[in-house]
Amino acid sequence: MITQSEYKLKLRKAWAVLCFAIATCILIIAVAAYGINQAIHSPESWIISYFFFTPVAAIVVFTTAIISMTGGIIWLIIKGLLGTAEFKEKSNRYLKATEHRDYACAISKMVQQPVADSDDETTYYISFEFLDGQRKSFTVDALQYNVIFEGEMGLLTYKQNGEHLFFGDFRFQRQR
Repeated sequence: MITQSEYKLKLRKAWAVLCFAIATCILIIAVAAYGINQAIHSPESWIISYFFFTPVAAIVVFTTAIISMTGGIIWLIIKGLLGTAEFKEKSNRYLKATEHRDYACAISKMVQQPVADSDDETTYYISFEFLDGQRKSFTVDALQYNVIFEGEMGLLTYKQNGEHLFFGDFRFQRQR
């Protein structure tokens, strides 16, 4: 399940990409304006600069700037809409899920690291075995992953909606 903080992080990344695209376009326009200014005020290469560089540079620079900004804005809108839809779908699944409380033992922990060039975040999993022998694996956050140890027995609170599992809480019982 994508959390609200993960969704906000993805939106911040999208805004950063858009701001970078806009800043790049502004830089390109500034460099082109400087080149055009130099071409106009440079008497030794006036003919070549004015008749070749100015129109070609203006067309290339402004077309690039417009395409970059438009593409960035469209990408941000699509990414935002898809992220919102995914967040709403997972939130609705969670709200409709039935809550369960059962005694269980944490039997294994696993960390899934993202690929080097991806925007994905590290995913943490903990598997529990219930008193009846049934096993279920949950996605948990880093804090929960670090405070729950393999072999601990306790009361597991979770929600289940069909195949979808949502970790709630795990309160381990001290050994006497």
